[in-house]
Amino acid sequence: MGVRMWEISHMQTLVKADDKRRLMIKGLESGRQYLVTEQEDGWWITPSPDVKRPRRRNKRQWAGTGKSLSELLRPLKELGLEIPNAPREKVGPCRF
Repeated sequence: MGVRMWEISHMQTLVKADDKRRLMIKGLESGRQYLVTEQEDGWWITPSPDVKRPRRRNKRQWAGTGKSLSELLRPLKELGLEIPNAPREKVGPCRF
């Protein structure tokens, strides 16, 4: 069982940076990630929330229907679907 953040929140530690501008802070767990935030009264270091990596889902491959688009649209055409033959125009560049 690890130490809870609220159990050590009353403790203050003064640390000094080494010649490579690194800090050594006692009480941190090896390999754990911490969130460092700057506030008006100084820097605050808090444990980051434990985020679980999402499970990998099996990638499913779709084999397709084996039919062309015209074959798929034929029943709709028989029911009255009309697709006008629009002249092909060049499309301008994306503005976004």
